[in-house]
Amino acid sequence: MKNLKIKMLSAILAFSVLVPFAQASAETNTKTIGEVLLKKQQNLIKKQELKQVKEAKKDQFKNYKETIKKNHDTNKGIREQIKTKKAAVKDIIKRIKDNKLQLTDEDIAKIQSQVDLIKSHKNTLLSTKGLIKDSRSKIKELFKNKDYDGIEAELQNIISIQGNRTNGLTQLSQDLDSLINILNTALSNAKK
Repeated sequence: MKNLKIKMLSAILAFSVLVPFAQASAETNTKTIGEVLLKKQQNLIKKQELKQVKEAKKDQFKNYKETIKKNHDTNKGIREQIKTKKAAVKDIIKRIKDNKLQLTDEDIAKIQSQVDLIKSHKNTLLSTKGLIKDSRSKIKELFKNKDYDGIEAELQNIISIQGNRTNGLTQLSQDLDSLINILNTALSNAKK
């Protein structure tokens, strides 16, 4: 009987020690489950916000892409005009050489000045070469990271670069017009 009392006392003691431990453990697990649920809810909210931002930016991106396409077509047209004007310049120079015409010193100075101006504007254009490709690479990386504000900034950057290129190409086209006029004047003033 004494053994039975000791065993019962041991069991009661063990039970009294284990019950508070079990309650503490259950509370810890409850907090962990609550924290997990809270975290899942926060992630769900964040995903929904990202989806809303993505949908809002989608229309903006579409407008940017249309503007970029228009700018590209504009620049392409100006480049075609420049090619035609370069061919006209070469043709006039060829006529001067073929007819062995002597240009005046004044005409030579005007031509040289215009050629220097064209070189300067061409170098300015060359400084923007490759910047659009760099921005497109950045956009791909930003898209992977779902950084829609960064994508928007890069699209605006591309439009800005295209605007600078349009201005530069237009200036170069005007410079070539001036050179053609100077060469035609020199051609009419030339002596055999």
